[in-house]
Parts: sequence; C-alpha cells; structure tokens
Amino acid sequence: MNGAMSGTEAEAIVPFDAVGPTAPSSGSNGTAGIAAILSEVHKPADIEQLGDAIKRLKGEQDAVSADRKRVTKESKNAQKRKQRLKKRAKQLTDADLVSALQLRAAEKPEVPAAAP
Repeated sequence: MNGAMSGTEAEAIVPFDAVGPTAPSSGSNGTAGIAAILSEVHKPADIEQLGDAIKRLKGEQDAVSADRKRVTKESKNAQKRKQRLKKRAKQLTDADLVSALQLRAAEKPEVPAAAP
C-alpha cells in the first residue's frame, strides 16, 4: 500500500462539523454522557397530564366512596328509626290513641270553613 485511501475508507471519514462535539465524560464508562443525553429527553406533556388526571380521578373516587358510605349509614339509621316507631305505635292502647287525637285537635288553630 502506498498510503492512498481506497474509496470506501475515504467515504467513511466524516468531518467533525457534521458530528458535533461529544458529551464530556467524567469516567471511563461514559455515564456522564448518558446522563446528559437522558436529561435532554423531554417528557411529553400528555404523560404529565395523564398523571394529573389519574390523581384527580382517584380523589373523585374517594369522595364518591365516602358519599356512598354516608348515604348507606343514613339509610340504615332511618330504617331503624322507622322500626322503633312502629314498635312503639303497636304498644299504644285505644285510650292512648283517642287522647293523642284530642291533643292534636286542641293544638290546631280553628280554621273557618269556606263558604261555597
């Protein structure tokens, strides 16, 4: 060989301007260069918005669950209250009912009958 390059060797040489500078390396394994490249990679805005949406939906789910528990508790309490009142009403005697109706009639204000 006389020092002249063949066609494929000449084509393989790329000028420095076309490649650009290399990332500085702090170690022999080039981890700083990889870290620099990874730090330049931007996360799409959709991923961040998706994370926010997931947090929001979990919050809504927790709120709905708490509301469901509250409504269930109130419903059970109302059913128990109704059962207690029915039980007490069954224990009333005829005399108790008559006196209750008389008390009710005495408490109502007299309303004059409308003339036809």
